[in-house]
Amino acid sequence: MPIQHHFTRVETIALPSDIGVPPTIGWNWATGVAQSLFIKKGEENNSLDIKMTTSPMGDYWRKTHYGFIHDDGNFLYLNREDFKTNHNFEIQVKFKGDYQKLYDQAGIMLRVNEKQWIKTGIEFVNNVKYASAVVTREFSDWSTSPVNFDSDSSWFTIRVELVKGDVRVEYSLDDGETFHLLRIAHLFDKSSESENDILQLGIFACSPTNENGLSVEFKGLLIKKLTL
Repeated sequence: MPIQHHFTRVETIALPSDIGVPPTIGWNWATGVAQSLFIKKGEENNSLDIKMTTSPMGDYWRKTHYGFIHDDGNFLYLNREDFKTNHNFEIQVKFKGDYQKLYDQAGIMLRVNEKQWIKTGIEFVNNVKYASAVVTREFSDWSTSPVNFDSDSSWFTIRVELVKGDVRVEYSLDDGETFHLLRIAHLFDKSSESENDILQLGIFACSPTNENGLSVEFKGLLIKKLTL
């Protein structure tokens, strides 16, 4: 069983919602810019609801198995220079997407640069929705678990905890009532040059084979800074 950390302080980050089209104060695109984006305040305090349609044919992947490097998906991240890789965070959101084409995907992303990141959420492969996590440290490492939805309109919740450079990924099919462990992985070395790098946290979506782009609706995005 995963260790349950006990935090002395949990700070829910106030997320800016009046942004128009990034880049503006508070948010930015790491790589490709989505075709459309709409952001509003969520029901829970300091949360956001976001709708986006991806730019066509973008993805994030490095080298493993396929040999290519793709770094042109749509990743909208909170632009905070005081967020560092040696800090501890929790980020959670629920979402649903109009998955139609091979490798349509959406969820949460944490990123330092093009060689160090994790993306996790739903990926659509051969007409099956999978809970998916891709951990990249120079090479991408992909793990999946098939999930059963009652319908295409069902919400999927993903939660990522980053503590001391390690990530724990959990997902829920019942609106956060019950979470299931998907992945535990090491992302950042405490002794490495990346220890004090700026950490980008946010939501992502990609449509590597979809010429029309993927439409995704995110609800209740929350980012918390954790102190052990």
